[in-house]
Amino acid sequence: MARTLQNAIRGRTVMVTGASSGIGKEVALKVGAADGTVLLVARRRELLEEAKAEIEARGGVAHLYVCDLADPDDIDAVAAKVLDQHGHIDVLVNNAGRSIRREIASSYDRFHDFQRTMQLNYFGPVKLILDLLPSMRERGSGQIINVSTGGVQMSGPMFSAYLASKAALDAFSRSLGFELSGEGVHITTVHMPLVRTAMAAPTRMWDNFPALSPDEAADLICDAIRKRPVRVATPLSNFAQTAYAVAPGLDHSVNALIGRLLLRQPFRKLKLRPAAAGDRPAEGDLALREAFRRRLESGAVAADPVEVERLANRLRHIPLFEACSPAELKKLASTAYPIAFEEGEELCSEGDESADCYVVVEGEAALTIRREPVGVVRAGEVVGERGPIEGSPRAATVTATSRVHAYAISQDRLEEILSDNPDAATHMRRLVRARYAPDSQR
Repeated sequence: MARTLQNAIRGRTVMVTGASSGIGKEVALKVGAADGTVLLVARRRELLEEAKAEIEARGGVAHLYVCDLADPDDIDAVAAKVLDQHGHIDVLVNNAGRSIRREIASSYDRFHDFQRTMQLNYFGPVKLILDLLPSMRERGSGQIINVSTGGVQMSGPMFSAYLASKAALDAFSRSLGFELSGEGVHITTVHMPLVRTAMAAPTRMWDNFPALSPDEAADLICDAIRKRPVRVATPLSNFAQTAYAVAPGLDHSVNALIGRLLLRQPFRKLKLRPAAAGDRPAEGDLALREAFRRRLESGAVAADPVEVERLANRLRHIPLFEACSPAELKKLASTAYPIAFEEGEELCSEGDESADCYVVVEGEAALTIRREPVGVVRAGEVVGERGPIEGSPRAATVTATSRVHAYAISQDRLEEILSDNPDAATHMRRLVRARYAPDSQR
């Protein structure tokens, strides 16, 4: 066991998947600061370039590799390129993943959800390991860290696709560990607890649960690099796993007890069945969402200053917000939260009461009015802005045609800016009216 992270990785090469944001980016920053050479792997080049620049600005060394980790051919190409350029990998951190929350009754005709989740969360890491492991065994040195979830130990409703994919990776890791015993190649599984990331944001229930920041989650992975344990897990997750092994019939009761301990709420108030992702939120789900918003706005939940600055910079380059001051942009960003929509899910429904608008950062969605296609919404554009700005019902239905990552912008904060900044109000209303002029003439 190395005494410090720097001792563990100085002069060594560490590959981190999902390094464009969240936990993966934080791990990469810490490895770069500890004198390791970081290989950043993810799909989004723009964000990888930002991470690389940040690492280099701090004196670190980083290389980026754009790769769709759900595509085996893409993985083969990147692995071959990495081995050609660097010779070997000392540490592989399989962090990239996707989560999906949907009750089974809403999944009968969505088998593709299970296939896509398994492709990225299980087959992707396995393919990368198969490509990089031979050089590790040949050298008699290396470490593979597979980021799993404490949910595999604790279980829970509506996450059958996600938990099954992570359970498969856990079983693979345990079996592989036996085969590599004594060869100098270490396998570590990190059963990650809840972390405040874009992946967790769509599940409103988690808003009331304690969670790690991405920085704290990255510390768990960096400790795993330093100590090389077989497994990293929280005491509560270990307790749940042990309880299930001893008394599986009590699984639901044990997990409800853990939820009560985390929430510090009595059983009767413990809501474990919010609306499935993709459905219109149930009343209780909306209440949780608004409660989290109020906590952000009141300062009861601290906004991540790095994320606020990053989102404010994004807003600055979107035409709708061009007339806002830097302070106003930060005000909007400080109460925004990330949200993900799966392909086929509606971001907005025509005629619905207006609420938050969404700034799309990745993916595409189709815009329809009276069921007639009228356009496409892409990254860098805003969805549902007419309602919050003009106080009118939703003007169109917007349906995701791919997985969409967006930020929900508070209607209340928008209204404050419209009230306090006449120039911004005029600018926003002019753009909105120009965009929806054809609709108003019908």
